[in-house]
Amino acid sequence: MQTAQTLLEALGTDPSPVSAWTEQAEAAVREWTVAFGLTRSACARDRFARTAAGALAGRVYATAIDPDRLETVTAWIGWLFLIDDQLDEGETGRDLRLVRERSRPFIALATEMMGRTAARRQDGVAKAGPAGEPSSRLPLVSALRDIWYRVGGRMTENWRAVFARHYLGYLSGCEWEVANRARGRIPPLHEFVPNRRHAGAIWPSLDLLEYAADAPLPDALRSHPLLLEARTACADVVCWSDDLLTVDKERAHGDVHNLVIVLEHQTGCDEQTAFDKAGERIASRIADFNALRQKILAMNIGDDTGDALDRYIEGLHHWMQGHLDWGLQTIRYDANAAVGVPYLEDLLSAGE
Repeated sequence: MQTAQTLLEALGTDPSPVSAWTEQAEAAVREWTVAFGLTRSACARDRFARTAAGALAGRVYATAIDPDRLETVTAWIGWLFLIDDQLDEGETGRDLRLVRERSRPFIALATEMMGRTAARRQDGVAKAGPAGEPSSRLPLVSALRDIWYRVGGRMTENWRAVFARHYLGYLSGCEWEVANRARGRIPPLHEFVPNRRHAGAIWPSLDLLEYAADAPLPDALRSHPLLLEARTACADVVCWSDDLLTVDKERAHGDVHNLVIVLEHQTGCDEQTAFDKAGERIASRIADFNALRQKILAMNIGDDTGDALDRYIEGLHHWMQGHLDWGLQTIRYDANAAVGVPYLEDLLSAGE
């Protein structure tokens, strides 16, 4: 795809870095999905393997400081793949009443994210909940709890609150998409842009950069206006480049939450013109990020705080470049591979 290649060139001439522990993380996440009942059939396991969650995580979290942290953020990526499939391609994703009902245990988990409960381990496997608490009957809830108990105890109270808020924003964004699908509504651009960031789960995913690199930012720096602007530019680049790569697949599924489709609908232009306009918007946001990065690095904070900031900015760049690199290779965005979705299993109502 020429537009995507041009955008990659705008992000840098060197290939995106890949963590040395990527293959290890890929193997671990496949085992993890089986252990938590997230991929039960051979078809589902094969589909998950071919989407290569580890290959994505190894690029976008290339700053991960050790294999355990990379495995944890890879589990997060895998979890997102699976819940997105449930909402984008399953019956729940077109029924507002159903998604609200089935979202309750996921919303409740946000309360736990504010606490400090450490993971308990048995036979080397992290269990899905604090000692004495049974795992949820829903495999996606148990799996997310497992991720959280690996992450939460390593981060500050403010960071946990930020992550929990962004996680709830993701659930809210998913509900917004379901409401649109149920009504057959294509949202206007001004509404699409902020909600796309939430529904794309980019905010909590960027929060995990601090965990992966073991480089938490001071609270005041995390909310610095320049850093928030750089995060937003990065979020737009990731979400909109994703839209360029998935437009055919989303049309095949009747999904309208795509920048190309929104621009086409709002301006009345043809698909190619809308595609070109989307590419121009992404290029503009890459330029915004590069300008902001120069301003941020010129702040000369120094010491450990400066090192954490450098790693965070580096991580934002890895997200933009690595996601696009991976997106050009994965079968996840192949419209033909998704036809009929024989791999899709019900993970939102099992056991109820």
